[in-house]
Amino acid sequence: MSAVLTGPEVSARFWHRLEGKLDLISPKGCNPLAHLGSLAVVSFLVAIASGIYLFIVLDTSLAGAWSSINGLGAPGRLIRSLHRLAADAFVVLTALHLLRELILGHFQRYRRLAWWSGLALLPLLAVVAIGGFWLNWDQLAQYSAWSSAELLDWLPLGQNAFVRSFAAGTLSDRLFSLLVFIHLGLPLLLLFGLG
Repeated sequence: MSAVLTGPEVSARFWHRLEGKLDLISPKGCNPLAHLGSLAVVSFLVAIASGIYLFIVLDTSLAGAWSSINGLGAPGRLIRSLHRLAADAFVVLTALHLLRELILGHFQRYRRLAWWSGLALLPLLAVVAIGGFWLNWDQLAQYSAWSSAELLDWLPLGQNAFVRSFAAGTLSDRLFSLLVFIHLGLPLLLLFGLG
């Protein structure tokens, strides 16, 4: 008589089958699905390295943020694209790693601390991504900042100075100093948390 499989067991079998098929076409020990966490860390390190260059050339003022990014030469645009792609890869690989660990049940017993500490780092990842997106300060970033400010105003957090600054048009260079601090300081916390 065959045993009835539960949902998590079916998902785990599917994942193992998928990894098995990739093992057939990838070199021994180089299956990307088995190394999602490592690939995410490598993409994070590439984002940090390319971000150091971008920080050097970025003008962190309200008037100069967009023009300093828009005025990059060919090597600067290449590094900016590398930074953006590495950051996107970090987010996608982190989500896939989280999904893999969840499907395979790698959040129980002795792995519980690693699971919960990884989940605690996800909000930092979101804030870093949004802060970096805003640093460009093009029309899409301004729209995103305005929408986020309206969302914060909708939450019951009391008076929101961020929304009032947008409504009154009184944004200053201190906003960009704060965004640079967020976009540089929180990745250091992420790096510490990954350790």
